[in-house]
Amino acid sequence: MKASNKNTLREITKSKSRFLSIFLICAIGVGFFSGVRASGGDMRLSADRYFDKTNLFDLRVVSTFGLTDNDLEAIKEIDGVDSAYASKFTDLVVRRGEKELTTRVYSQLPDEVNTIKINEGRNIQADNEAVINKNMFDESINIGDTVLLEDVTDAETFPLKYREYTIVGMYETPMFRLFKLRLSV
Repeated sequence: MKASNKNTLREITKSKSRFLSIFLICAIGVGFFSGVRASGGDMRLSADRYFDKTNLFDLRVVSTFGLTDNDLEAIKEIDGVDSAYASKFTDLVVRRGEKELTTRVYSQLPDEVNTIKINEGRNIQADNEAVINKNMFDESINIGDTVLLEDVTDAETFPLKYREYTIVGMYETPMFRLFKLRLSV
């Protein structure tokens, strides 16, 4: 046996607990690193399956001045585009007692794209109804409550048809919980 191997073996036998501690720390580190490396691909596949199941849009076109019907038709004519939908959104404030909650309000899209899953209650059936993402709102807002929406930008006209909406359901969305309040516009 070589002298260096004898010296290494002697050091290990003299300090077994230190050697075992270092060995376990390295083993845990290698195991953790291997798990993180292996889970990345699985997470991408799982997310892709979920997005396909809920028909998450592939591309979102946004304009500060809005898009016209001609713009929508031009997008539909691009090679590879199966369908295109127009949607509106605005940022508003919901007042609940002393609290002021800022929310982004989206118009309802056809069921072919960004399919939402209603967890409680029901989907929108009337123009003055809305569904909420419960994870994004305070616990004080429940199904059956009426919310008053305010525009704090001092715009000349209110961007929605109504100022008051009745909450009729709670939902999940494939858009990483970006939808906070959906209503018929």
